[in-house]
Amino acid sequence: MNPASRWSIHIASRDHAAMLFEALRSIDGQTVTDKQVICIDQAVASESGRRLLEERPDVIVLRNFRDKGYVRAHNQAVAFALSRWPKEALDDRFVLFLHPDVVLEPSAVEKMQQAFETDESLMIAGPKILKANLTLDERENREVELTDTIETVGWRLDRQGRIKERGAGEQDRGQYDQGEEDLAPAFACFAMRASALLRAETKGSWLDEDLPERLAIVDLIWRCRWLGMRCKSIPQAVAWHQGHNDKRQKRMDQILMYLVEIKNEAFTNFLRRLWSIAWATCRAKCAALVHGSMFAAGWRSLALIPKKVKERRALQKRRAVFPKTMRQWFI
Repeated sequence: MNPASRWSIHIASRDHAAMLFEALRSIDGQTVTDKQVICIDQAVASESGRRLLEERPDVIVLRNFRDKGYVRAHNQAVAFALSRWPKEALDDRFVLFLHPDVVLEPSAVEKMQQAFETDESLMIAGPKILKANLTLDERENREVELTDTIETVGWRLDRQGRIKERGAGEQDRGQYDQGEEDLAPAFACFAMRASALLRAETKGSWLDEDLPERLAIVDLIWRCRWLGMRCKSIPQAVAWHQGHNDKRQKRMDQILMYLVEIKNEAFTNFLRRLWSIAWATCRAKCAALVHGSMFAAGWRSLALIPKKVKERRALQKRRAVFPKTMRQWFI
């Protein structure tokens, strides 16, 4: 990795060859050229892994001989990037977390870079995400259809701890282009200053490997907010995401959300939301009874409670804002 590269773009790929190379082509077309791409290949025998080695020698490929999950993969990539940047330069270095099924508009990274340069207090930023569809033409060649339907321009949490995407399903008419501050930008594509990642590190990792991907990102952003970091969606930067409506994973997120609450919520805020949290947790656990594997996962997660309580104590000692400040991100 070139230590002078300002941007390190990280993609964790299992076997998404169909969209991965579209994502890489969109990265190639960025107006920002001072960048490096790290792809963490999650399956050594995958088609995408083979093609990367053969066709993209410019991409740094970290290969795992077994699937360690997206969270572990991104922790690997962040550790790799930070180890090659001088500490005094971290305020001017950026990491972009990117799903393999995201296509970036040519100026997307530049627009986020401009936002970071304009506001030195901004630590986390993300583009406006529109929906993309993967289709087959008459010859069964894959084509990516870019739509003007919003997937998200940022998200907050409701009082029950459920993720609420802003603008989801609406047609993009510029109604969110004022760039409001949210709890966090989109899961599929967001950028952080390297100095923010250094501050957010806990025991050599950034994303909690006990949690599924979306909840690990919720946990990271919530932690950064406690540390006083500002986060903003940059709607002038645009990306398209071929989203997957994985209902099973969403149910699992609801079942395990209580671990994120234990780890991050202030006691006073927790009391204010007690009945909402209790109702959401009870409902999620009841729903898990219908799905045996989910119930088993929820049951096993109870063993993590002491660990999360310990991590919570460590975080609360580091917090830089008051609980009242955090309440604004719950709707």
